Amino acid sequence: MMTTNQIFCCDCLAGMAKMHDACIPLTVTSPPYGTMREYGGHGWDFPAVAKELYRITMTGGVLVWVVQEQIVGGSESGDSSRQRLDFMDLGFRCHQTLLMVRPGSRQFTPKRYGCSPKYAFVFSKGVPRTFHPVAVRRRKDLRGRPVSHRNPNGHL
Repeated sequence: MMTTNQIFCCDCLAGMAKMHDACIPLTVTSPPYGTMREYGGHGWDFPAVAKELYRITMTGGVLVWVVQEQIVGGSESGDSSRQRLDFMDLGFRCHQTLLMVRPGSRQFTPKRYGCSPKYAFVFSKGVPRTFHPVAVRRRKDLRGRPVSHRNPNGHL
């Protein structure tokens, strides 16, 4: 059976509700960051979105959730940390937390060191089906012997 990629313009909850259980191998998304931006009057229901993402992610599938903390009253909101824990409570495994800072994005103020980084939380439903590292640097010990922190199967 041949399948094709399709783009649907709809509310994400309505779109995911039409999908079969465990049908998506990879989701990469960047949801709204708190109330930092206006989205044309549209809101979103994080708990419902998270539950649907878990339902439609296949066993071994991966979810990459890209978020940034909102600064409220000079303090980080903590939303991304709560979202990370909520995904784990649903059953996702958190394999990696990537920090992303754009060059030139540091905005120092008298009370803060600058804007907070974006986080990319890499979750999986069960053991990931595949792992493709971007680059593995070859290292040597003091005697010049190769050092690897990974087993032959790719696990740490």
